[in-house]
Amino acid sequence: MTEWAFWAGPDVGVVVVAERRPALLSHVLATGGAGGQHTIRLTFDEHAGASANAQEITGNYKGIGWRCRVGLGDEGGLEISFRSRLFREYLALHIALLPALLRVLLERDTALVHGAAFAGGAGGDSATLLASMTGTGKTSLLLGAIARGGAYVGDEYLAVSAQGRVAPVVRTVALRRSSLRLAQQLTASLGLVRRLGLGAAALATALTGGRLEPLNHVRPEELGLRVLDGGADLRRACWLQSTEPGTPVTRERLAVEDLIGELSMMQQVHQVAYADIGPALDEAHGDTSARWRETLAGGLAGAKIMRLHYPPQSLGGALDEVLSLEHS
Repeated sequence: MTEWAFWAGPDVGVVVVAERRPALLSHVLATGGAGGQHTIRLTFDEHAGASANAQEITGNYKGIGWRCRVGLGDEGGLEISFRSRLFREYLALHIALLPALLRVLLERDTALVHGAAFAGGAGGDSATLLASMTGTGKTSLLLGAIARGGAYVGDEYLAVSAQGRVAPVVRTVALRRSSLRLAQQLTASLGLVRRLGLGAAALATALTGGRLEPLNHVRPEELGLRVLDGGADLRRACWLQSTEPGTPVTRERLAVEDLIGELSMMQQVHQVAYADIGPALDEAHGDTSARWRETLAGGLAGAKIMRLHYPPQSLGGALDEVLSLEHS
């Protein structure tokens, strides 16, 4: 077994122990542990994590059984062992690692949220957070904003500190071919294999009537994006709300607690979809929901918050509205 060091979010190191280099986790996480220290140790070995305080959790994801053991390490932090018959890294990421990261980040006064963020343009290095349920176009808007002069902060999973700083947790763009509608010029930066992958994913989506929508996890550098490695100050947040075709693009102010409610619902949807280890961790170590809300309220306190309503065919108009937040 060999160890590989990564970091996920601000100052959170992850060590993965496996027989071979973890392909997916090496791609989505940044390389190099946080100052040589790790807070989460993920081992792909069913016999690991057998300390006296280890908790054994089992589950089933779409017919794939998995087994996980979670305990506190001798030097602090969490030790996780994970095993599944198929899609080991993918399931370990969503079922075990992300729920663990949510709780470890809270110890650093930082909340894990589902969303995308960009910075730059007229707003300098201040950031705009885009959040919505899956399929409403946040990655399309993210890439469109960057194509107009912005910089990549993060996509899919973000860390928002109580002091109002937003940084990436994973270091990729969750890309479908349709995600490039507002930034077609970025396609030229992708290699042939990536372009073929996007085409294959689009075909799978069409053949299954949208029931299967595979994602390509692409590093921002592959798209030629400018990246803010240290994150940015969160100054604007926008909840994206899809509406019926033919309706106008509109926006309205949104209270901090209402945005937190929407983000909380997204966390619950993820938890239900993957039946992850979050509830078991809360049962063993205490419920984190109140602290997550309190941390996020602090991080959003200085931000301008809006709800944006738009039909799917009006992404261009929605992007104009998102960018106009920098000036209003």
